[in-house]
Amino acid sequence: MKYKVIKISEAKIIAGLHKQNIVGGFLSSLDIKTLEKIYSSILSEKQNFGFIAIKDNTPVGFILTTENCNNLYKKFIRNHIGFGVRIFFSKLLSPTTMKKIVDHVFYPGKRKELPKAEILSIAINKKYRRLGIAKKLATLTIKELKSRKIKNFIAIVGQKLTASNYLMRTIGGEKLAEIEIHRGGKSNVYIWKL
Repeated sequence: MKYKVIKISEAKIIAGLHKQNIVGGFLSSLDIKTLEKIYSSILSEKQNFGFIAIKDNTPVGFILTTENCNNLYKKFIRNHIGFGVRIFFSKLLSPTTMKKIVDHVFYPGKRKELPKAEILSIAINKKYRRLGIAKKLATLTIKELKSRKIKNFIAIVGQKLTASNYLMRTIGGEKLAEIEIHRGGKSNVYIWKL
């Protein structure tokens, strides 16, 4: 297994891994091209970084992290307002998706008291789960956060996602709180103190 820093040019690969391996949520409802644009935008900012796992020249997993989630949302909205409006109107006929969009827009306000750094996404191809790939990606992330002088970070996981919650505990996360990001669905907030 090979691990390396994700490049902006690999945003389409990350979008594909996300779409295939993260079930539910607003981002998973988007098409690959839209997800690629979102990931490309995220990766274009120095405060955001990620790692990809590659087996026999095939990407099998990734992790994406930001130093400052609030800044990420502000910059994305400011720099891509037209793109955001197109997503909004393309999902206008789906009330469920509209609620998810609104929930995402107001997410930064719900996390005011939490550490700014956050794992945004982690996805591992189903065939390669439980092989330590996620743990290695998390280890690389922690090392990078330490090098950036980040003292703590979080990950937020839907309570119903049993495997994802197990993964967060396995890679050293301690449950800090519960939060409601999407209406009617509780999420667990995990924290790492570096």
